[in-house]
Amino acid sequence: MEPLPEAIASEIIGLLEYLQARGGKEDAVRIASDTNRQFGQLINIVEAAELLDFVDTPKRMVVLDADGRRFVKATPEEQKVIWREQLLKLRIFRDLHDFLQKEPSHEVNRVFLLETIIINMPHENYERMFTTFLGWARFGNLFAYDENTEMVSLPES
Repeated sequence: MEPLPEAIASEIIGLLEYLQARGGKEDAVRIASDTNRQFGQLINIVEAAELLDFVDTPKRMVVLDADGRRFVKATPEEQKVIWREQLLKLRIFRDLHDFLQKEPSHEVNRVFLLETIIINMPHENYERMFTTFLGWARFGNLFAYDENTEMVSLPES
């Protein structure tokens, strides 16, 4: 499983829009300077965008790839569909999605997902990963999460 860099969906989208406005590529140091972000924070965002196959990072450059260009040109609803497609390329999202489809209730307890993260990525901060996972999944309407029952589920159609 791939560790998820600590970045929220709006930060990733902001990066993609920034790149689109600058011809599709820019130096990472320049992006950090232009967006008033610490370089380490920007690298998390870039790594997240790269994990989702929206950008490529040759040397110090950050370059929109085909899926990134398609994403920034899409309507907000189409963006959610593209985001969901990209999430399902990542094992942690795909495995849980497949599991929930087979589960009669289409839901699992938060602890199940935390244990999955711990077992597959023991050196990662599992609470941070869980928070990032939920944020990305919610943006793409891939999973729902009930704060009261602590259940992760497939969203109602």
